[in-house]
Amino acid sequence: MLFRSTNSNNVAENNSANETVPQNQQIPSKTNFKASNLNALDKARILHLRLDYSKAIASYKKVINDSSNNLITDQATFWLGVAYYDNNQLAKAFNTFKSHFSKYPESAFSKSDLRFEAEIYLKQGDVASARVMLNELQTEQARVTLLLLSENRYFLGV
Repeated sequence: MLFRSTNSNNVAENNSANETVPQNQQIPSKTNFKASNLNALDKARILHLRLDYSKAIASYKKVINDSSNNLITDQATFWLGVAYYDNNQLAKAFNTFKSHFSKYPESAFSKSDLRFEAEIYLKQGDVASARVMLNELQTEQARVTLLLLSENRYFLGV
């Protein structure tokens, strides 16, 4: 969690650096967000981690609809795709990752979008499309997967 409200002295605590920011202090507009949206994102992640995919999916969608902050909607959209993937709703997952990559190309999750798309292709037995995606990724993990595919040692799970 980026910021957590504390009851005792009306400040928000930055967990990453153990610094405090007064709640009335203006955070730069790029990171300005409502605590309620961040809390809702945290609750969606908890539902997801508890494997309650249908509630997590509904919660991620609500966060996306309720938040105007790109940092929060970026994360919520990516994790929505992961929840669909984990719930074996591969078409919805694929479309969510594709949409996320298109809307947030500079996201920290952009390479993960492509990796998940490749994994979905593999789950569907479309090795040729997966290879194209993996070649575009240019990561060590993608190179290993390509090597395993070329040696027919990658488990496709089909």
